Amino acid sequence: MSKKSLRAMVEKVAIIGALPGKLAAAITLSNFDLNVQVYEKVQDFRPAGTGLGLTPNGLNFLEAIAPRIIAVS
Repeated sequence: MSKKSLRAMVEKVAIIGALPGKLAAAITLSNFDLNVQVYEKVQDFRPAGTGLGLTPNGLNFLEAIAPRIIAVS
């Protein structure tokens, strides 16, 4: 699908929650020049006592998108 045809179908995109997969989707959609807004109800981030397991490919992906996430956050 071309950027032009995608923009013709969608004006705005709202993503609810700032989980890693949702942030990746927001970055991808913004690369198609779409107006993407990410909404997260948490005001500040603090330890939650949970873990995040990543496979080697997942870690490579996270390292690749981390600068972009930091830039838009």
